Amino acid sequence: MIGGFELKELRDLYRRILLDECMPFWFQYGVDHDLGGFYSTVNRDGSLDGTDKRGWQQGRGIFIFSRCYNSFDPDPRYLEAARRGRDFALRFGRDSRGDWVANLTAKGEVLEDSTSIFSDIYMVQGLAELFNADHDQQNLDVAVSTCKRIQDRIMDPQFCHSLSVYTEPHRTNGVWFFFLGALTSLLEILPDSELESYANYAVEAMLEEHLDTDTSLFIETLTPQAERFSDRRGLEVMPGHSAEACKALMDEAIRTKNGTLFNQSVGILRSHYEAGWDPVYGGIYFLTDIRDSSPIDSSKNAWQQVEFMGSLMQAYEHTYADWASEYYGQVHRWAFKHLPDKKYGLWHQLADRKGSPPLKSASRDMYHFPRTFMDNIQSLHRQIELNGQESTAFTRKVSE
Repeated sequence: MIGGFELKELRDLYRRILLDECMPFWFQYGVDHDLGGFYSTVNRDGSLDGTDKRGWQQGRGIFIFSRCYNSFDPDPRYLEAARRGRDFALRFGRDSRGDWVANLTAKGEVLEDSTSIFSDIYMVQGLAELFNADHDQQNLDVAVSTCKRIQDRIMDPQFCHSLSVYTEPHRTNGVWFFFLGALTSLLEILPDSELESYANYAVEAMLEEHLDTDTSLFIETLTPQAERFSDRRGLEVMPGHSAEACKALMDEAIRTKNGTLFNQSVGILRSHYEAGWDPVYGGIYFLTDIRDSSPIDSSKNAWQQVEFMGSLMQAYEHTYADWASEYYGQVHRWAFKHLPDKKYGLWHQLADRKGSPPLKSASRDMYHFPRTFMDNIQSLHRQIELNGQESTAFTRKVSE
């Protein structure tokens, strides 16, 4: 059991929501079946708030449909959606330097240039997963060349994240862990010493620069010199992002069979859950203050709850730690109580501190929700097979 839930019961719940609700919704409403690619803003009822195709969404769509095809439902329509998304992105989505643009019209006209490094990172992740489905060498070649451009860009002292809150050069933990996650996926397919060095650097940046050793919490944003900003940015912890960071570190630890890194990541995850959990109303805060864990932003984004569900599941699978089971049960119950959309199905993407969704709900999430459900289905399947036996992930350790 985990969190008071039977493993088979939980696996079947995740599988039903993923295959009966989530993937059919995104195939029907999120895919441009005429021109290829994926729409960015799909409302609760499936209607569109415009037909833009953001760069983030193209990589995410390729990844989600490829992974579902590879591991859960070999529906040829899902593979076709991923391939046509790739073809659309390759035709319209790169600039002369090979960087991926941030936004396109439905027909592929550029609305916003290559301002978001996340467009590139998601594309690497998507192409690596698509390669597992169709074994097209072009997918790997483009993914590798994109990684080299990502590394060049984020090492530039003038690098600036695309989100509007970041108005001056900086280093952000979100970029490191997203890039690490993409690199881990790619390195599982294609061993490469240069890519390996990028992954090692990302781990270093997270653990030696962003991690506050006194609190075991990640500071989300630093100066280009890896120092804290003197304003509020120097105090901000984003618990959900940090859960994703811990999941990326755990995935990399499993790939490299590094038990010490895995255990360190699990400890950091626990610190963020305890700092991010609302002791009054439950749920994970959006932003907290590193000094006392008080909320800077007390809203409860669905993706943050989901990321803790995934990272705690992985931590429990490989440690059987009682606290990981308990915390998983807490966040699972809170999310399934407050976030399901009773009118249209799936989940609301945002709630206030008390767990109430806004009157006008945000557009649906193609990425965090299905990805975590996929991760947890596979984790639960492994746990069921182990039947209480110790995880074999670190049987042969490369380093400790």
